[in-house]
Amino acid sequence: MPNITLDKYMQAYNETPKDIKDVLFADYTSSAIKNAVHRHNREDSMLDISATIGYILVGLIPVKNIIQVLQEMADLDESTAKNIAYEVREQIFAPVAQSLASLQNKAHENWEQLKLANERPKTVTANIGVAKNEGHSLVREHIENSKTTRSGDDKPNIEPPSNLPT
Repeated sequence: MPNITLDKYMQAYNETPKDIKDVLFADYTSSAIKNAVHRHNREDSMLDISATIGYILVGLIPVKNIIQVLQEMADLDESTAKNIAYEVREQIFAPVAQSLASLQNKAHENWEQLKLANERPKTVTANIGVAKNEGHSLVREHIENSKTTRSGDDKPNIEPPSNLPT
């Protein structure tokens, strides 16, 4: 599973052609992903599938590796990964095929760097018995870090004015 840093993603995004950026944020892209995920009953993997498609669109992962990466990142079986990859290629990648093709040399270089970085032994230090899990994608980490939970204890205690009739 690729470990993509925010800096690496932003660098790739900034070098991405405008037509691909438009596809990245288009409503039809999110609809196509949602429909493919729903059609294959993999709603639990939508975040990882979306991240994979985004990484391919900005040139961090080569298009030819989509099936392998979907299997690894989204924990899909080969058949489901192939079917979703086919739908994504037809509905999302096809409109920007020429621009996407121009990114493939850079995507291959990025992919090789990511593989090398993931093969290096990592030192994981524990702090008070808790180790950080570095296996999630950049998108999953960002979303999980931005989640906030509210409990009943954090509601403000507002008293009605004393001059109101009861």
